[in-house]
Amino acid sequence: AMTGSLLIKILIGLAIFLLIGIWQLKQIRDFSPSLLDFSKTTDISGSSSYIRTGRVGISLIDEKSFFCGADFTGGVTPCVALAKIPDGSRITVAAATLKSASGAILFAMDVKLNSHEIYTISPEMALKKWWTGIYFRVASTCVMSIAAYILILIIASMILR
Repeated sequence: AMTGSLLIKILIGLAIFLLIGIWQLKQIRDFSPSLLDFSKTTDISGSSSYIRTGRVGISLIDEKSFFCGADFTGGVTPCVALAKIPDGSRITVAAATLKSASGAILFAMDVKLNSHEIYTISPEMALKKWWTGIYFRVASTCVMSIAAYILILIIASMILR
């Protein structure tokens, strides 16, 4: 009886793993940007601010957030270049608009302070960075889901003992 229930637990774990993987692949397919998406930018000028929140921060231009890293879930990395300049500095951001699961986000391709470039990335590099971020996101989500499932099994076996 013990081997049967172990097999069922393993099959449930695999099913969870597969469903999460499939759901993420669908999200990636729906939201993956092209080189053209990173090439089409809009210049936004305004006052900068950088708010530190834990490990990551929030980069803002005129109270609107923009990002230097993104994946299908939305903006995931703020523009750290802003942390080095005083809040309220006049900056110009050449931003690409990317669609994500959390709505449209502004992705900085270029940030200028007093017409000096303080951050820039090529469309090719931005696209490569987006896909690198995806691999880490998918791998970590799958690992976390399995870890959570194993934790639930351990807790359930302690309660049902």
